[in-house]
Amino acid sequence: MTTSPHPHPATRPAPPPTPADRAEAAERRRWRTVFVDGSVLDAVTPSPERPPPPEPTLTVVARLNDEVAAVRKNVRDAAAAVIAWLSAVVGHEAREDLDGVLDRCLRPGPDIERVNYAALAAEIQQVVGVELSAKRVHTAITHLRAARKKKIDAARAQPPTEAPPLRDALGSLHDRLRDNFAWLTDAEPAGHEALRRDLGTQVLTAVRSAASRVIDRDYGEGIPATVDLATLEGRFLDFVRDTLRRGVGLPANAGVGTAEADLRRLLVTLSDHHATAEAEMKLVMHGSAVVGSLLGTDSLPGVMAQLNVLVAGRAMVDTDLYVAEMLRLAELAESLREDPATATYMNWVRRRPEDQRLPSPVRVASYCRSNAATRLFDRIYAGGIDADAPAAADASRPARTYWQLACDTHDAMLARDGGFTLTLTGELIRHVVAAQRDHDDASGRAYVAALGQDKALARLEALIRYENNDELVAVAKQWVFAAYPALRGQLICVR
Repeated sequence: MTTSPHPHPATRPAPPPTPADRAEAAERRRWRTVFVDGSVLDAVTPSPERPPPPEPTLTVVARLNDEVAAVRKNVRDAAAAVIAWLSAVVGHEAREDLDGVLDRCLRPGPDIERVNYAALAAEIQQVVGVELSAKRVHTAITHLRAARKKKIDAARAQPPTEAPPLRDALGSLHDRLRDNFAWLTDAEPAGHEALRRDLGTQVLTAVRSAASRVIDRDYGEGIPATVDLATLEGRFLDFVRDTLRRGVGLPANAGVGTAEADLRRLLVTLSDHHATAEAEMKLVMHGSAVVGSLLGTDSLPGVMAQLNVLVAGRAMVDTDLYVAEMLRLAELAESLREDPATATYMNWVRRRPEDQRLPSPVRVASYCRSNAATRLFDRIYAGGIDADAPAAADASRPARTYWQLACDTHDAMLARDGGFTLTLTGELIRHVVAAQRDHDDASGRAYVAALGQDKALARLEALIRYENNDELVAVAKQWVFAAYPALRGQLICVR
């Protein structure tokens, strides 16, 4: 799903977010298909000359019991009904016209607080099936708002941990790179390893953060509509095919010959960075090239940089190329598991700020395999590829179909990282796609029934967070609720 830009008055830039705003944003932060940390460099201060970035279309998932836990016990049932109704209406699960609902539930006049609670109670009964009096609806809403205010006040009372605005953070990175330009582009980098490692890791942090800002939905194939695909697509594909892979298998300093050109492009990108998706994509591309030049494309940071490039620009990469590159990166990451240089780097990076830390090589390989398997499963389910056709991305190995390649990739995750959330979510996706392919969902229903109520709820919750194929999610919901009717209504989704 793509988003559209929202015009912003040029004369009054938005105020910087408060600690309470950040606390609320952190609470809503969703899981992602690639290891990126949205908490770093995410405080955008729009320029008066440019519109702010469009708000991404997110799927916010919460458990109903958690949402009403702070409400007084004798009000919780009514509060749960109100939240379930709100989730259904806003998420369009009940196919309601929100404007029509507001017309029926708001009294005439400028004061939006004047709610017709009797009409609202009727709407709740129609959508959720719970009968409440107007007074109980009013009381539930009052308590929910009071609990929310209490949470916000508590966040404001915490000592502020202000992160620098995005422009300041990127400006500081630009200055450090510029001031150390000569050392970073030295053809004889001996003696500058610590500097290259430090700045390369900082650039990788900026790349991961920029990638997180252009991923609008985790398994979605779209990036925000503000990207000019007509002008960017060719450059991006050339970058993926040529620039990313130029140093594969070479020592970490093999990229010094191109470091100067890469660094110059990144400096230009940083100096002209603005809050648009195309600017973020340029930062992802040019930043990843610098990471490869400074630390090596076959290092763990180099693999992470390439991974973020592919995920951020997946709309511009066809399935065969995307899957082939993800599997290549997975094998490369896994080969670093016993690498002494990688172990030294991981020991160093663990002492860095949290946003600069990296997952283990095995976990990075899992992210890559998850992206590859999910791309194939999604394409098969949507009919975009023939499940029984030979997989072009697997040409160097014994012939496998797309279905076999997807299952083998997921099996490799199960064997190496079986407890990883994305591995378990991928298992549920795999059962749904298999049920569609075989025209029989008996095995899928049996799989869900064998999970137990808690695991079934956790995997469904993760699937809703990750998956943008509503039909696939609907099948999984049907299986879970059929096996455990008590879970129906326990997950609320607001998209």
